[in-house]
Amino acid sequence: MSYNMFIAVFFLSLALFTNVKGQRQYSNSSVLSSGDWLKISVDSQGIYRVGADLLKKGGATSVINSSSIRLFGNGGRVLPTSNMISVIDDLTEIGIAIFDGGDGKFDGQDYFLFYAPGPNNWEFDSTVSDFKYQKNPYDKLAYYFITIGNISGKRIPFSSELKSPRDTIVEFFDNYRHELDLVNFLKSGREWYGEEFDAQKGNIEKKIIVPFTNIIPGSGFVFNSEVIGRSSIKSNSISVAINGQNFYEHVTSPVNSSLIDPVASVSRFSKSGIINTPQMEVAYGFSPGSVNAKAWLNYFEVHVKRKLDMKGLPYLQFNRNAQSNNSRPISFSINNPSLTTEVWDITSLHNPVSIKVLKSNGNAVFNAIDSGVRNYIAFNPDLSRAPKLIGAVKNQNLHAYEATDIIIVADRALLSQAERLASFHRQYD
Repeated sequence: MSYNMFIAVFFLSLALFTNVKGQRQYSNSSVLSSGDWLKISVDSQGIYRVGADLLKKGGATSVINSSSIRLFGNGGRVLPTSNMISVIDDLTEIGIAIFDGGDGKFDGQDYFLFYAPGPNNWEFDSTVSDFKYQKNPYDKLAYYFITIGNISGKRIPFSSELKSPRDTIVEFFDNYRHELDLVNFLKSGREWYGEEFDAQKGNIEKKIIVPFTNIIPGSGFVFNSEVIGRSSIKSNSISVAINGQNFYEHVTSPVNSSLIDPVASVSRFSKSGIINTPQMEVAYGFSPGSVNAKAWLNYFEVHVKRKLDMKGLPYLQFNRNAQSNNSRPISFSINNPSLTTEVWDITSLHNPVSIKVLKSNGNAVFNAIDSGVRNYIAFNPDLSRAPKLIGAVKNQNLHAYEATDIIIVADRALLSQAERLASFHRQYD
C-alpha cells in the first residue's frame, strides 16, 4: 500500500552539542553532494545489466568513457532498529563488470553487470551457525546510483587460480521462504499476513510449490511455519502436508471478542524431515473450530539440500559454510551450465570477484578456498535483467548538517503544528 504524502523534516540542534557527533566516525560529505546521478531500482536478487541505452534515457548525451562509470549502493537491506548496531555511513561504491567491446567507449550495445541481493535476503547468523531471513518491511525495491565523472570506477577483479583441490562440491544447502503481505488487521505496524482460510468462502486448502527443481532425494530438510487463527468456541486446526504426506498440524486456540483480547492466536513450529523427490509441494488444510472461524498463513521456510545444477535457470546463487577454520582449496562442479556461464564470489557485496571457470563434459568447474562462509552466484550474462530507471537525482548532502538533537517528521496536514513544536524547542531547549 502506498500513499502520496508530503513529509516535512525539521532539524533541531542544541548549541552545547553543535560540534559533537558521538563516538562514531562519519563522512564529512555525501557522495551525492556533487556530480550528476541516476537512480535505478531492482526488485529481487540477481545479476543486473545496465546498457548504454539506459544511460541515454537517463540524460547522458555526450560520449561516455567506460572507465568513468561508477555504481553506488548498499544492497537495500533494512536498517537495524537498534542504534547500537554499526551501519554503513554513506553510499559505497560497488564493483561492476564492463563490456564495451574493448574500445573504451560506452555506447551502442555496450553494457555493464552488477550483483544485487535485493531488498529481502538470507544472512548468516554466527550465533546459531545458520542463515536467517531478513525482510525489508518498508520497501519492495532496492536502489542504486550511477554517476559518470573524472574518477575511474571500481571494477570486478579476477581471482587467482588455485590448484590441487582435494574435494569436489556438487551440492549445497538452500533456503526458501514463502510469505505474502495481504492482510494487516490493525492497518498499522509492520506485521502482515498472507493467504486466508475461511470455510464459508470455500477456502480450506492452499497448495504452494517450492520453486526448487533440483532437491536431492533422500536428504534431510528443516521446515518452519507460522499461522494465526481466530475462532470462538473450539480451536482451529491447520494441517501441513509435504508432497501429499501429513507432516504436522497447527492448532490455534479460540479467542474472545473483547477489545482487550488479541485478534487471533498464533501457532508456529519447526520440524525436520526427509524428502524423497526432487520437488516439494506444501499443502495447508483448514478445519475450523467454529462457524465464523478463520485462519491466515504468515510464512513457511524450507532449508533443504540441492544439486549444483543450472538447468533452466538464469542464475544459481549458493553458499558454502566451511566447518573448519583451516583454509584449503576445494572445487565446485555445476551441472548444465550454458556456454557463457560465469561465476562470481559475492561474499562481499561491494567487492565481488570473478572466478575462472573451466567447462567440460557438461559441467562448469571452479576452484576456491574453503574458509568461513562464502557466497557465490553462477549466471548466464545473456539472461541478466535490466534494472528500472527511476531518473536523475538532485545533489544532496545530509552530512553537511550540524549535529541534530531532534528530528520531527510531519505529514502536510500537521505541518503548522510541527513547526509550532519545532519553534518551542528552538526557543527553550
